[in-house]
Amino acid sequence: MENQNEEEINLKDYWKTIKKRKKEIIAIFGSVVIIAIIIFLLTPKIYASSSLIKIGKFQGSVVENIKTTTKIIKQSTNSSFEINEAEKEELIEIKGFGETPEKAKKAAEEITALVLTRYKDLFNKYTEIQKQEVQRLKTRIKENENYLKMLNPRMSDYLKNLIEIKGQQDELQKELALNQKELNLNFKESEIISQPVLSSSPFKPNIKLNILVATIIGLFLSVFWAFGKECFREE
Repeated sequence: MENQNEEEINLKDYWKTIKKRKKEIIAIFGSVVIIAIIIFLLTPKIYASSSLIKIGKFQGSVVENIKTTTKIIKQSTNSSFEINEAEKEELIEIKGFGETPEKAKKAAEEITALVLTRYKDLFNKYTEIQKQEVQRLKTRIKENENYLKMLNPRMSDYLKNLIEIKGQQDELQKELALNQKELNLNFKESEIISQPVLSSSPFKPNIKLNILVATIIGLFLSVFWAFGKECFREE
């Protein structure tokens, strides 16, 4: 009971101090918030525009690590950007930054194009052998078709050649279908899911968040100063 009474007395003392110093508390609190708002308004605005890309696959693996891609792209541009993994699997988010919404969108478009070109080059490199095999089979099939057209039914071995070539055609067609299926299953090109758009509000500074932080800091400093001054006065 005695402890409870002491707590009530302390709370009353705190409240008396706040009431006594309320003008000073309000002044300090208001000054901190106003200064913070002025700083935020004078801080250059940075806009962001983003796109989503579905990453290509090479036999079930991502064509390239995002950090590696970012490092390589930075060597090809002066634009400000970042590349991050999106929430959904196999997607990456590309953000372009600029002093205006138009510059941010242009930066995002440039980086998106560079990333797609990079991934396309890697895809072509990884699939070169498979594509060469597919092309070889297509060439063989075409050659056999031309040979069949040239066969003369009056030739003594016409039937033998016809059966042999058609058998080869069937085998080549099956092999071609298998290679194309493997190519489609194991290799997927990168593709753009969403294009960059103009931003209606700046990415930085975050005015609402910064004002909230300034309000909390201003409140803390003003109350701390009031109690500190009261303590020194009593001494």
